[in-house]
Amino acid sequence: MRLCLLMDRRCLPYSKWLGSAFARTPRAAVLTPVLTTALTASDWHIREHHLACAYEIVAAAHNRLSLTDPVDPTPRASTTADRSRSCTSNASPRR
Repeated sequence: MRLCLLMDRRCLPYSKWLGSAFARTPRAAVLTPVLTTALTASDWHIREHHLACAYEIVAAAHNRLSLTDPVDPTPRASTTADRSRSCTSNASPRR
């Protein structure tokens, strides 16, 4: 959330107002459901999948700023999680 505010050149508010300030960013509509699902996940597989999706969205937004060389926003497969589901499908990972 803080990174999105910084990328939009907005001052970081007090912690109390972070959510309200984030809600006014362009990426809030896409990121809010993903982050909410990560926070309410019943197990770490689902939480990890949705956090990876959030990181992918933020990395793509970073690339669009052209401040640095582009980063590859694609999550990498790991031994602890199945990354075969796309973040854009909003599907939960398989166990």
